[in-house]
Amino acid sequence: MDLTVVIPTYNEAKNIPILVERIFKVFREHTLDGELIIVDDNSPDGTWEVAQQLKGTYNNLEVLRRFDKRGLSSAVLDGIQLARGNIIGVMDADLSHPPDNIPELAKPIISGESDFVIGSRYVEGGDVENWPFARKVSSKLATLVARALTHVKDPMSGFFFFRKDVIEGVELSPEGFKIGLEILVKGKYKHVTEVPILFRDREYGKSKLSWGVIFDYFSQIAKLYQHRFLVARKFMKFLSLVKSRFYIMVALIFFVITFTVYYFTGEGGATPFHYFVPLADAFLHGRLYVLEKPTWLNELLAIDGRFYVIYPPMPAILLIPQVAIYGLKANQTLASVFWGSFNVSLVYLLMRKLTDNKRLQIWMTMLFGFGTIHWYIASIGKAWFFAHVASFLFLTLAVYETFSSKRPFLIGLLLGASFWSRLPTILSLPFFLIMLSDKWLRRPNDTSFLERINFIPILKLGSGVGLFIILNFIYNYIRFGTPFDIAYSIVSKEYTWVYTKGLFDISYIPKHLWIFFLKPPVFKSEPPYVMPAYMGMSILLTTPAFVYSVFAGIRNKLALACWSAIIPIALLEFSYGNTGWMQFGYRFAMDFYPFLLVLTAVGIKSTLGKDSDLTWDQKLLICFGILVNIWGVIWINKFGWASLWD
Repeated sequence: MDLTVVIPTYNEAKNIPILVERIFKVFREHTLDGELIIVDDNSPDGTWEVAQQLKGTYNNLEVLRRFDKRGLSSAVLDGIQLARGNIIGVMDADLSHPPDNIPELAKPIISGESDFVIGSRYVEGGDVENWPFARKVSSKLATLVARALTHVKDPMSGFFFFRKDVIEGVELSPEGFKIGLEILVKGKYKHVTEVPILFRDREYGKSKLSWGVIFDYFSQIAKLYQHRFLVARKFMKFLSLVKSRFYIMVALIFFVITFTVYYFTGEGGATPFHYFVPLADAFLHGRLYVLEKPTWLNELLAIDGRFYVIYPPMPAILLIPQVAIYGLKANQTLASVFWGSFNVSLVYLLMRKLTDNKRLQIWMTMLFGFGTIHWYIASIGKAWFFAHVASFLFLTLAVYETFSSKRPFLIGLLLGASFWSRLPTILSLPFFLIMLSDKWLRRPNDTSFLERINFIPILKLGSGVGLFIILNFIYNYIRFGTPFDIAYSIVSKEYTWVYTKGLFDISYIPKHLWIFFLKPPVFKSEPPYVMPAYMGMSILLTTPAFVYSVFAGIRNKLALACWSAIIPIALLEFSYGNTGWMQFGYRFAMDFYPFLLVLTAVGIKSTLGKDSDLTWDQKLLICFGILVNIWGVIWINKFGWASLWD
C-alpha cells in the first residue's frame, strides 16, 4: 500500500460522493496504490451512511463512525491508527482541497526528497478562491500567530502528507483542529516541502468555524508554544509584550468594531461615484487620465479626448494596491471603510499622547468614531467623501508625529499628502510651525530675532510640504499646461446657479455659517417626521461635544496652534460657492477636525483630574452626538430618508 488518505467528516453528505470519486480517479490515473479512510463523528445528515454505501463501489474505502468522540484532530489520529499505507495524507471533506494535487504532494515523499509535504496557499503559485475579505484577514492573522512555531509559509493548511514514522513515538494532542501544525511542531522529520494549491471555498454545507473553534485554536497554539519553547519562554515574552503594549490591542479592537459598524451601516455596495478607482488604474498603466466618461461621473474634465479627474490624486494613490489586485472592480467604498476605521484607531493613539486619562481616551475615540459625521462619510465612500477620509488620515498622522517624535521632514510629508487629498488643509501649516517652535526658535537672549532662528527644522518641514506642492504643480502642468488647479474653475462654469460669484467670494460666508452653526433637520407632518437635509446640518447637533473646545483657551501654545489652523481653513471653506451638498452635517469641517478634536480633548481634560471620569454633562453630549449620527446614517443609508434641498 503506497499511501492512505484520511478525511475527517461532520455533516458533509453532499460533498462525500463527489470527493471520493475524484480521489479514486486520481489513484487510478496515477497508478497509486492508495486507500481512503473516512472518519465521521456520527453526522446528523448521515454522512457516514453515504460513505458506507460507497464501499460497494470502491474496494480500498474504509469508514469509521465515531459515537462518543468529537473533533478534527482526534478523528485524524483515529484514522491514522487504521491506515495501512506508509504515507499518510490528510485533507478536508468540503472540496476546498483539490484531489488532483495528491500526486504532487505524495511524490516528494515517495522519492525520498521530503518527509512532510504541505498543500500551500501562500507559496508562489498558490492562491485562494472566492474568499471574502474578512476570511482572508482572519486566516492571515491565525497564520501570523503560528509563524514563530515553524518556518513554513502556510502552517494552517489542512492538506498535507507525511511519512508514517514521522509521528511514531510522538505524543500528539487530540484537541484542536490543526493537527498538521501539531505534527509540524512535534514530528520527527528533516525536510518539509510546500506545494502550491488553489484553495476553493466549500461548495455544499456550512463552515465549522465558530467562536469555540477559535478558542480551541488559541488553546492549542499556547500548548504548542510551551512545547516548542520549554516553559513557554517566548510565549510568555509575547504575553508580556502584549501587556506592555496593551494600547495596541485597544487600537486594534477599535479598528475591528469600527470596520464592522461602518461596513454594515453603509449603503450596501460599492459607490458608483468611484472616480479614484479608474484614476488609480490609469496611474498603474502610466497615464494621468481615464479612458472613458460614464454619464454618472459628471465631474471628469474632457481635454483632447482625454478625461481628467478634477480632484487631488492622493486618494487614488491609496487605492493602487487594491486596484492592482482587482482592477476596475476594486471597491472604493470598502477602502473608505478600511481607512475610516484606521482613522478611529489613530485618534485613540493621538488621545494617548494628549492625556493619561484612559477614560477620556476611550470617550474621545468613541466621540470621533461614532459621534461625528466621519461615520457617515467613511461608510459611503463617494469620491468627495473618500478624499476627506484620506486627508484626515494624513493630517492626523502629521499631528500625531508632532506630539511624538517631532521629525519636521516627515511632518511636512504627511501634511503634503493631506494637501494632495484636500487642498485647503495646507492652511494648517501654522499649527506645525507653532508646535515645532522649540526646534527652530531659540530662547530669548541678547541676540536679534533672526539670530534666534534655526532655519534647518523650518527647511525640513518646508521640504516635506514643498515636495507635494511641486508634484501638484507638475501634475497640473502635464494635464492642463499650467501649474495651478484650474479644473474646479472650469467645471464650476457648468454650475453658475451654485457659483453665482465665482468659486470664492465673501458673500457665500453667511450661507456656510447658517449651515455650520444653526441648520436644523427637516421636520415633516408625516413619517418619518424628522429627516436629515443633504444641504447640511449644524455641527452643534451632529457633534455637540465640540463646544468643549472653547474651554481649551487661546493663550496656551497648543490652543493657539489649533486655532491658527482651524480659522484659516474655515474662512476659506466658508467663502467657497458650494456648501458641501450632498452631505450629512457639514463635511468641509472634516478638513480641520483633527485640531477641533485636540481642542475638545484639552477642554474636557481641563475640567478633570488625572484619572477622573467624565462629568454627566460631558457624557450626555457625547452620547447625544452618537445617537444623532446613528439616526443620520440609518435614515440616509438604509431608508433613503433625506431632504434634497430644504
